[in-house]
Amino acid sequence: MSKNSVGIIHLPTNQGNYGTEGGHGGTAPSFETITGLLTNLDANLCHHLLTEILPNLTLLDPACGSGVFLVAAMKTLIYIYSTVIGTSNFLNDRYLNDLLKTIETEHTSLNYYIKKRIISDNLYGVDIMP
Repeated sequence: MSKNSVGIIHLPTNQGNYGTEGGHGGTAPSFETITGLLTNLDANLCHHLLTEILPNLTLLDPACGSGVFLVAAMKTLIYIYSTVIGTSNFLNDRYLNDLLKTIETEHTSLNYYIKKRIISDNLYGVDIMP
């Protein structure tokens, strides 16, 4: 997922089921906002977000100080993960159902899983003051 200078969010065309049979006609969808992305979720996009995009998304605050940016980023990512997982529950997709069942089996709390995943995979911060 990348964001250009205008703020439009682009999903990579070389990943997931986009451009293949059952995909989105050969090109990945573009969204101008996170809300636009989350209101247009389908099974392919949920799968792509949960397995490719979100686990590989890295946010670095090179001067984190009090951590305000990282806390705001975490809240946004919690919203994104929660919406994608919640939508995935309502889609009748075998792969997503299996993925969610595995998550629920391995983790007693979905909220804990989401927060742990974000902290472990997505957020990084450094500062000169220890």
